[in-house]
Amino acid sequence: MTPRRAIALLLLPLFVFLIAACTDGPGTFGTWFGASDKPLLAPIVREVLCDPSAGSTCNEATLREVLGIALGQAAERPGSVVRLWVQGRDIETTRMVGEARSVKARGSGRRARVEHESRWTAEELRSLMMAAQPSLRMHPRRSPIAEAIGRVALAAPPVKGPRLLIVVTDAFEVSDFGSFECDPLPTPERFARVDLGSVDRGRCALTLRRAADVRAIWQAALHDAGAAHVEIQSGSFQAPTNAEKEASHV
Repeated sequence: MTPRRAIALLLLPLFVFLIAACTDGPGTFGTWFGASDKPLLAPIVREVLCDPSAGSTCNEATLREVLGIALGQAAERPGSVVRLWVQGRDIETTRMVGEARSVKARGSGRRARVEHESRWTAEELRSLMMAAQPSLRMHPRRSPIAEAIGRVALAAPPVKGPRLLIVVTDAFEVSDFGSFECDPLPTPERFARVDLGSVDRGRCALTLRRAADVRAIWQAALHDAGAAHVEIQSGSFQAPTNAEKEASHV
């Protein structure tokens, strides 16, 4: 995996969030009140990888939420690209199914820009979700998350700029590297035997210790692969707020 590349890994109930986020600097009275356009922000790249394997958390609702946020960020930065990838049974079947490239608003002023960004985001979200439908109906047992992340990370970026890989997944790897759902983990520790429910309708129990160990494995692996920052969150996807500050660390 290319060193120093930003990666985000979304889990339910665990969320790993690596981000180069965005914030606008101070503006002028004209930009505050919509009388003039604010300076164009630099383009960004958002790579969204969906893991539709059995029991995983990438479904129509979660994918729509993540894509909506990614597209909204890209809309504010003309020339930005959002690419949608779907994890397959192996690295050969992991593929890109759609791409959206933002364009500058034709009109001037804040209102014209906001309307343009909203319209573009809605149209591209509809297009990408349609492209994802066939894959969302398939739920393979095998889940090669690490290989899929490598496949996307090694793909040539479409434009220059901060690049973020967002992986919508439950993080339970099922491949030749290991089965995080039921088998001993690569670095097993003592389990705290608190039942959190089950994996894929009761196929095996989920414990707090297993959930914590899975989180630790991914955090260490992504750091070793060159991720500049790894943050663990609980809850739904949170949009970045300080990308320009973090970009120098990616």
